[in-house]
Amino acid sequence: MRDLANVLRASLGDIDIVGIDGWTGVGKTTLAKNLAKEMGGSFYDLDCALTLNQNKYVSALQTSKISRALTERQRPLMIAGICLLEVLEIVGAHLDAHVYVKRMSSWGWADEDELTGQYFEVPGASGEAVRREMRAYHRKWQPHLLADIEYYRAG
Repeated sequence: MRDLANVLRASLGDIDIVGIDGWTGVGKTTLAKNLAKEMGGSFYDLDCALTLNQNKYVSALQTSKISRALTERQRPLMIAGICLLEVLEIVGAHLDAHVYVKRMSSWGWADEDELTGQYFEVPGASGEAVRREMRAYHRKWQPHLLADIEYYRAG
């Protein structure tokens, strides 16, 4: 993580907002909190703006809370969440750096099969609607391909 902070400082110069993107449960929040501490900045998790029990993600976010966090938080700001690029477009914000977190395993990228939908889907299963939303986000926005930096985390 310290190496990532050094890369961000060295290659990107003045950093205002760093986005931490990735599949659910990969460690985005932990990475963003640690980066904020290391770089003397602040942290915001999109989940803090989530209206609970909606079985969806982007449309369940309270965008006014996100906009307020983007304007009021100390810089550099590390902002983490799923569907990050889509959410930032909705609130009219842009990133100075986009980091995509990949959970790695002995066979490679652990979440790739889930991302592409190559697993057995259980209709009505808890969180399945959000997973479909995340797959649609990845197909449209391709954050795993277009990020400035890929951060590999051991699974």
